[in-house]
Amino acid sequence: DSLGHPRHASMLQVCNYPSLLPRSLRPTELSEYQLRAKAHQDFGAFTVLARCPGTDSGKLNCGKSGALEVKLPSGQWMCVPARSEELTVMPGTLMEYLTAGRCRGVMHRVSNPPAKSASAARRLSLTFVVKPDYSAAAVPP
Repeated sequence: DSLGHPRHASMLQVCNYPSLLPRSLRPTELSEYQLRAKAHQDFGAFTVLARCPGTDSGKLNCGKSGALEVKLPSGQWMCVPARSEELTVMPGTLMEYLTAGRCRGVMHRVSNPPAKSASAARRLSLTFVVKPDYSAAAVPP
């Protein structure tokens, strides 16, 4: 700003993914395969996620209440289990740019839970997207 204070654009948000209505009560225009958050990469240096473990905690149960999924280089989507007392850190598109592609931004999405568990599948996460000062030069090596 005019006083020389940094003007970062970092963002802290609480993401609430409520339980879903039973299939018979949902509007017909909603697809069974609709996502809670569509596939995207976060803009910024990196994103830190604190996620509440649900019924899908651990590798074997991953995705049973809807889940964060990352896109692998093969094009397949993989569930990222939420674990207590752990953070998930994902590089963003700015980090990919600043490292000339050596550190890739993560394509990710949040899937819906399977129909049989949708009515009890509330998810909660705290997201912190780190972005630099607006006036900082973004120059790759």
